[in-house]
Amino acid sequence: RDGLNIEGPTTSDGWRPTTVEVMAMFPAWYFDCYADENSVTVEIYEGPSPTGQAYRLNRRVRKSELSWSALRLPADADWSSNDREQIAAWMTFDFSDQIPPGSFDRSELFVAVGWDSLGFPNVGYSNFELPCAANWTDYGDGSWRQNTGADCSWPMMRISYERIVPEECD
Repeated sequence: RDGLNIEGPTTSDGWRPTTVEVMAMFPAWYFDCYADENSVTVEIYEGPSPTGQAYRLNRRVRKSELSWSALRLPADADWSSNDREQIAAWMTFDFSDQIPPGSFDRSELFVAVGWDSLGFPNVGYSNFELPCAANWTDYGDGSWRQNTGADCSWPMMRISYERIVPEECD
């Protein structure tokens, strides 16, 4: 599992993350053989680290439910295992039934993505060598470790928020 400390909105009236999208990828040579047996899990924690209550969703990767397209990774892509030709799709994890409106009041959240131990599907990563201080990894023993150093690739996620805005009446 890999996770990131992410800046959220700041509002005294509260907010919540509603959806997280994760890019699932398979090597092109494997895609036609894939039989819908793997899962991806997304976890959200309020605050800057993976402590406290986690909101968790697990989804099986079903080819027929996603919009797949070919993706050619750059030669220096992290975690590609020399499989530059990938088939990729964004998976949506909808937390709006789990996380109550306005329940987050801190300006940071921690979002993690996990996948089956055999490594499929691959998960899209940035190749921008971002600072490691906001990047955490669980190597399978259930213990999160905050990464160190100057260059880390981050799992690619798109996160939607809902803010509570007080009504203004005239």
